[in-house]
Amino acid sequence: MMKVSPLFSFPSPVRELCPLDENTVLFCLEGDRDVYTLKLSDADERGEQKGNPGTLFCKVPYFGIPLILRGGKTGHVVVVVPSCLNEKVETIDEWVIALDSYSHYSIPSPVNGRWDGAIVFNEAVHLLESARQRVVVVPNGMIIHAPVSSAKTCTSCSSALKTRTFEIDSRLALGPNRVSFLCETGGVLFCCNDRGVTGGSYHRMWNVAVRSAVAFSSRGGESFVLVGTETGQVMRWHTKDSRDGILVEVLKGDSESELDRKISSLVLMSNGNLLFSQGMNLQVAEKAADMCAPPAATQNLPPLVSMMRELVFEGGVGADVEMVVKRETAENESAPKKQKTEKGQKVYGMKSLLSRSCEWFERTLSGEFKESSGPDAHFRVSFSSSVTSFEALRRVVLYLHTEMVESEDDVAVDAASLARFLELPWLQREAETYAETHLSVSNCTSMILAARRHGFAELRQKSIDFAAKNILEVRERPEFGDLDRETFLQVIKALPQGAN
Repeated sequence: MMKVSPLFSFPSPVRELCPLDENTVLFCLEGDRDVYTLKLSDADERGEQKGNPGTLFCKVPYFGIPLILRGGKTGHVVVVVPSCLNEKVETIDEWVIALDSYSHYSIPSPVNGRWDGAIVFNEAVHLLESARQRVVVVPNGMIIHAPVSSAKTCTSCSSALKTRTFEIDSRLALGPNRVSFLCETGGVLFCCNDRGVTGGSYHRMWNVAVRSAVAFSSRGGESFVLVGTETGQVMRWHTKDSRDGILVEVLKGDSESELDRKISSLVLMSNGNLLFSQGMNLQVAEKAADMCAPPAATQNLPPLVSMMRELVFEGGVGADVEMVVKRETAENESAPKKQKTEKGQKVYGMKSLLSRSCEWFERTLSGEFKESSGPDAHFRVSFSSSVTSFEALRRVVLYLHTEMVESEDDVAVDAASLARFLELPWLQREAETYAETHLSVSNCTSMILAARRHGFAELRQKSIDFAAKNILEVRERPEFGDLDRETFLQVIKALPQGAN
């Protein structure tokens, strides 16, 4: 039996656990849609902890399952797959994606269904739909390189990236009302529930109230499945055991209450420790590595990139430039415009990197205009909202520090405008191209308005042509009514012959 130690207490049971790195996990709570992050090393300093010990990672409009995919410009992305806990999960048409706690966006759902479980296996997301006794496979590339917003095609994806489906062994009898889970190890994908486990050439039956599961391989290459039960045990099944129903108890959770003994989630960390949630508590079995080979460590952001992202978004040590976007307002047309800065909307940077990467910043920051003195003195730079937006400023400044381009269709035109203002022609072309290739029914009206506001005539005309070509869908969008009379007439004029 393994030694069990308490780590944290929560206001409600943990329903999902996902390792982010060897010291950090993502988690979701029952009754809460959002995803949080938790540093395990903080357990030593928790003291008299009250409430949720985690920090918000990303807000999510549905109950989901967080997964980590390798790849992309930042090394990994987090995707939150809608789960069957949602009443109308089949109608959820966008999935939340997060690069880290600073950058979140949505992509069109690559597939719809009632997902009971989800796991990353062989560079693809595998989705379990018990009601239809099947697993749907979505290649990572369809998610990492998917367009944002509601464009339905991925122009940057290979046409070979398509979903596929395979059926689960019918002897397992998943069914719509049976709790089932996916786990993988040794190149085999397993599905298990209270009736048994199946995967590859393996199939064993048991009668155990399973509430969570994880699989692993021993140092000798043998495969095992661990299951957490309704009655508070973690039990192990060896794939080479030919006898049905043989589950060996390896630990029992330390729960003081008879009402919260369920092991609702468990995960094996890269250091070999087994984390599991029982009732309102997160516990750890530190000697799990003695019986298994720990899973591969999660790929993290490169240290320098991670540090620069934190500096740009939060400031701190090394940040000596502070940037804001001031919103212009006027009480009436004859009154002089006033500028207002939104509280908390600041972007930070390093003078040396900004000056080296951009001649405009080099000229601007060469003057003596620090607004404070001493070692923590900051240069302060203001941009007008007529030039750009706060989100676009964050992306452009991040590019100047990391050479990483984060594009989203709702800020692409603002980013192109700022790049033009900063005399960065390559970045301007990149943002304009992104906007043109990601036109969709849901964003073409905002593209028309933004292109006119910033003076991008060619992009505005392409957006008008797109709206005219898809007029039946576009005219149903509420923002279509925001078009002025002149633009509306231009859309009508661009209608294909015979269109109504």
